[in-house]
Amino acid sequence: MKADHQRAERSDQQKPLRSTLYDAVLIWLLSETYDKRYLDVIFVEFCQKLERQGLPLARAVVNLRVDHPQWLGLRVLWRSGMIEADLRLRETLQPPFMPLRIFVSA
Repeated sequence: MKADHQRAERSDQQKPLRSTLYDAVLIWLLSETYDKRYLDVIFVEFCQKLERQGLPLARAVVNLRVDHPQWLGLRVLWRSGMIEADLRLRETLQPPFMPLRIFVSA
């Protein structure tokens, strides 16, 4: 019973720091990014914001799957100190409808 009480006290002491970081980033995302057009710009600013708030961040990556006939997805990579993110498209290995073409030509 005493151990549970001590754990609850410790979690209450840690909560304000975590909550402060969460609140600051959430407010920034909701109020200052609505007019940004590009994901990579938002992602760089997001990572820089986390660093400024004291989170030791060395690298961050976002991988997105894209519903497009030419590309499989998109990768956005940021490393500490970068001003711009490294943006890469993952291209498909085969042209669209390739299985149909193989079936028709066989």
